[in-house]
Amino acid sequence: MKKIVEQRKDIAFYIKLFPLAMHPGAKEKAQTIACEHSLALLEQSFDGKPLPKPDCQAPEIDKNIELGRALGIDGTPALILPNGVMVVGVLPPDELITRIDHAAKKPQKTEAPKPARVSSDQNQSQNWFRSERERKTWQTISSVTGEERGKRP
Repeated sequence: MKKIVEQRKDIAFYIKLFPLAMHPGAKEKAQTIACEHSLALLEQSFDGKPLPKPDCQAPEIDKNIELGRALGIDGTPALILPNGVMVVGVLPPDELITRIDHAAKKPQKTEAPKPARVSSDQNQSQNWFRSERERKTWQTISSVTGEERGKRP
């Protein structure tokens, strides 16, 4: 993501903290990051550095988990493109930029039934949102973006 944001100032990533139960302490780390509204803490977590204990409840983390489960998300990263198409897994920056540009040009129908899980290594993506409301809900939960990093919208 950092490489893409450095190359393309018109692209922003909305990060939804989605701690996986299989990772010990992940939910507590997500709560700390959300409580502090800190991109620096997020990066420290990615670097494997310890984080302080959370000083608030951060209910948005539970909302993220609930929505992710409802959408069938059970792994990270899960990237949701501007048209609602989801790509599961890591993509090279150039390929992700191409997909973002394509998604921004061609809106997808968002009322389709929830599809089977697709990973990025299958070189496919699917529309995971059952409605425009569901897509907007996903976009508004605990956002950290572009120039506003470290602040809540």
